[in-house]
Amino acid sequence: MSLTAPGVPDTYQGSELWDLSLVDPDNRAAVDFAARSRLLRAMNRGPSVEQARAALASWPDGRIKMLVLHALLRLRRRCADVHLHGGYEPLATSGAHADRLVAFARRHRATGIVVVAGRLFGTLLGGEARAYDGAAWGDSAIAGGPDLAGVWQDALTGTSFDLEDGDRGLAAATVLSVLPVAVLVQARG
Repeated sequence: MSLTAPGVPDTYQGSELWDLSLVDPDNRAAVDFAARSRLLRAMNRGPSVEQARAALASWPDGRIKMLVLHALLRLRRRCADVHLHGGYEPLATSGAHADRLVAFARRHRATGIVVVAGRLFGTLLGGEARAYDGAAWGDSAIAGGPDLAGVWQDALTGTSFDLEDGDRGLAAATVLSVLPVAVLVQARG
């Protein structure tokens, strides 16, 4: 999630898909730009639940990595002030799997971004699990507050969440129902 954290993210040409080599990425290596262009053209329709589910289901081809990278780079352009000047606030988690969640908020003026990511999936989903299941989060949640009230949209799936009462927080099983990561954007006023 380096593309959402404070600072300048480090990306490598050609690493938009999986690179399973045992060495650091090499910016001089040959890159199949045609394959990447085909994948990007399909993603330019904007985020959708169907696209995210399809990319996750076929994760070995690397589409899921490109989908996340593409969406977050577009978000960095759209919300440049948040990434350049915004604050960073860790968000507390609760519930049975609170230790498997990482969450933080970035804010600048009228724009807020909330990032939620899961970790330690082997134990969360069970050793035999072959597919991600958002229901595994159970009662786990990300702490809220008055600043979280309102409508938020996931930059990765396009899903909207209406948090009428921000003090209740975000249910992990809801916000992470499609992917094990969510990047929610709210524009206020």
